[in-house]
Amino acid sequence: MPRIRAVLCIVTVTALFAICAAWTVACPEDPPSAKKPVPNELPRSWSLKGIAKEAPSYGVEGRVYVLAWQIREDERPLRVESCLVLKVVDQNLHFVAFVSTSSGQTA
Repeated sequence: MPRIRAVLCIVTVTALFAICAAWTVACPEDPPSAKKPVPNELPRSWSLKGIAKEAPSYGVEGRVYVLAWQIREDERPLRVESCLVLKVVDQNLHFVAFVSTSSGQTA
């Protein structure tokens, strides 16, 4: 009986080792998205003046705050840049807007 337990234990450990080895080879440690750093500033190609022009109230001067932004790309190539903006015109007048642009093929 002790011999059967020893054999079962060895088979189990060997099987677990094989599964762990296969898992390590098949799955990288970090997903590809985890390797890209998350930006903490607006892209340099973006212009706050351009964003302010696209945000309501059109033609009215005000301070613009970009609250969040997103850049999405796919294989077509299609690139969509968008941001959530708070525009403060005066103490009692604020606007929240979603501003978006796209470039590339759209067919």
